[in-house]
Amino acid sequence: MESQGRRMAHGVVPPSCKSDGDCKNYKCPPSLPFPYCDHDKCGCGN
Repeated sequence: MESQGRRMAHGVVPPSCKSDGDCKNYKCPPSLPFPYCDHDKCGCGN
C-alpha cells in the first residue's frame, strides 16, 4: 500500500491556531484527550 501523500491515518488536517483556546473544539483521541496549540497547529496531549 502506498501512503506517501498522507500525514495522518485518519486524514484530518489540524486547524491552525494562535492559542490553546482556538483548539477547544478540536477532536482528539481518547488516549490524548486534551487539545492544545502546538506552534501554529492544533495538537493533542494528556
